[in-house]
Amino acid sequence: MPALMALLLAGSGTTSGLKGTAGNSVVVRDFVDKASEHAKDSDRQRKQAQMRRVTKDFADMVAWEIGRGHAFQQVVRNGTEDEKTLVLTGQITRYEEGDPNLRLWVGMGAGSSYFDARIELLKGGSGELQGTIEANRNSWVLDGGIAATQTPDGFMREAAKKVAEELCTRKAGRAPAAIADGK
Repeated sequence: MPALMALLLAGSGTTSGLKGTAGNSVVVRDFVDKASEHAKDSDRQRKQAQMRRVTKDFADMVAWEIGRGHAFQQVVRNGTEDEKTLVLTGQITRYEEGDPNLRLWVGMGAGSSYFDARIELLKGGSGELQGTIEANRNSWVLDGGIAATQTPDGFMREAAKKVAEELCTRKAGRAPAAIADGK
């Protein structure tokens, strides 16, 4: 059973080093595309077009999830900032849709999907780094229906929820449960 749990958790990873979050507003900026840099020359234009959507979609998801937590009076996209504003930005370093048919029938990493991002929380005005969250998600390594349905867009939603949970928890003055429990 422990080996099965290790495999289940292998597809997700999020780490945080956030300081306490003071302030009443959050500005979520579009993310920066760092994934296109790794594309082959023949695929680079297609990848850049895809990443123009992804960098905005992920920022939209994060802003929406933070707003759902009601910990901040205002959550805006690409708005103005001051010294009491938290600015959330970052880079998407990997976005691969993979092949769901290979994940379904072959497994063992064939056709894997990936979403990797570095989320940065900055103090408005000064730009001082308040913390980072690394979101590194990939599909289930074994074959089957679970692996076939895991997509980078689904991983983006999971990461957005995690970012919002951590920000709202920090805003309330508590460490996230995983950190508080020593996990």
